[in-house]
Amino acid sequence: PLGAQYLYSKNGTNYQDSVTFALVSSGTYNITVKNGTCISPATSATVNAQPSTPSAPTVSITQPTCALSTGTITINAPTGAGYTYSIDGSTYTNTTVVFSGVAAGTYSVTAKNSAGCISPATSATVNVQPSTPSAPTVSITQPTCAVSTGTITITAPTGAGYTYSINGSTYTNTTGVFSGVAAGTYSVTAKNSAGCISTATSATVNAQPSTPSAPTVSITQPTCALSTGTITISAPTGSGYTYSINGSTYTNTTGVFSGVVAGTYSVTAKNSAGCISPATSATVNAQPAVPAAPTVSITQPTCSVSTGSIIITAPTGTGYTYSV
Repeated sequence: PLGAQYLYSKNGTNYQDSVTFALVSSGTYNITVKNGTCISPATSATVNAQPSTPSAPTVSITQPTCALSTGTITINAPTGAGYTYSIDGSTYTNTTVVFSGVAAGTYSVTAKNSAGCISPATSATVNVQPSTPSAPTVSITQPTCAVSTGTITITAPTGAGYTYSINGSTYTNTTGVFSGVAAGTYSVTAKNSAGCISTATSATVNAQPSTPSAPTVSITQPTCALSTGTITISAPTGSGYTYSINGSTYTNTTGVFSGVVAGTYSVTAKNSAGCISPATSATVNAQPAVPAAPTVSITQPTCSVSTGSIIITAPTGTGYTYSV
């Protein structure tokens, strides 16, 4: 009952005129009303214990990957019926303990129980998505006449943590230099320390340039009238070939060397790739000697013989023929 004439007690001894008992500890109380000397029967009133506050959440974080720009925050504890969770301190609609698709940033993770008590916050940081390397910049050293393989050198990106591949699967190379590479087309990629792999750059190592075969030559020898010979190369011929008869000067593009003095020459051919053939030996003979003017004796006609005879006494020997 209420009224100015009433006094109230929660322990049966101490009475107050206020109908409100504040700051009452948990427990069971017998509430009575006093009117003068008359005291009412007691009404039992129980103040419950204070509801517990959840502990700060324990969380695990799945960070963004090379392929996925967002992370996941998973609450491992506290869990159970009645709990809801928040990563912004205001929205408590999550009951699954998993926040997926979380953008990079630092979050305050809290848990609220069925009594509405909110835990202290646990800080959870979702990292920025790791960057993917740019497509490699490469330089290629092609095979030469003497070396059958090439070299692929990566000039960018470079630095700590990078590994490289020319087959898309093996990333053991840390130098960016692939030597001894056989002819073919390769997909060059770079992987950073986060495991992100660049787009591929195509790199082609050419086949080793062929070496020309030893030249086939014909020789026009000096004559009695011409003191020099001519060396003519009949194979190999074609666009891009240059020729030498001394192994160093390759300015001749016709394959014909005229005015060649007597001697033995090493004839070589060089193709457009700079490959030099084995040498063919070509010998230009000395100019043949011109006989000296003949020495003659003459037998004159006689009274009985109407003709005379001319006899050449020099030069004589094998190979000579004569004319008057």
